[in-house]
Amino acid sequence: MLSHFPARDLDEPVTRDHLRAELAVLHQRITDQGAVMAVSFATLDQKITDQGATLGQRITDQGATLGQRITDQGATLGQRITDQGATLGQRITDQGASLDQKIADLAMTTNDRFARLEQRMEVGFAAVDVRFADLEQRMGERFSAFQREISAEMRRWHLATLMVMVAIATLARLAG
Repeated sequence: MLSHFPARDLDEPVTRDHLRAELAVLHQRITDQGAVMAVSFATLDQKITDQGATLGQRITDQGATLGQRITDQGATLGQRITDQGATLGQRITDQGASLDQKIADLAMTTNDRFARLEQRMEVGFAAVDVRFADLEQRMGERFSAFQREISAEMRRWHLATLMVMVAIATLARLAG
């Protein structure tokens, strides 16, 4: 099988000793490269560890700074909200008082207008009462005049009827 293995040169056949020597050299090179890589990995690992620690410290510091800024801004925002809430509450109270005053003024104005309207209505009703009294008096006078006319007419009718009856009685006596 070793006879089929590629030769060092094209003309020389491969021997076991030569293969072992080549493998030993290759093994030594791999071992040396492994040691170099181990040192490189150790250095890289140390750098990563150092940078990780530095990064961790920076993150911690910035987290603390950010936390403090958030706390400060939260307190500032809370104070602004409290102040604006107080201002808004005061404005609502002031506007409520102003609205209460306007309602009271409107109620007073309305009451005054109703009082004036009531006075006008009383004056108007008094005028209507006077007119009705005047109308009632004139109707009473006209009714009295009408009654007098009817009484006079009735007397005339009675008198005419009496005269007709006397005439009939006289004629009946004369005829009789």
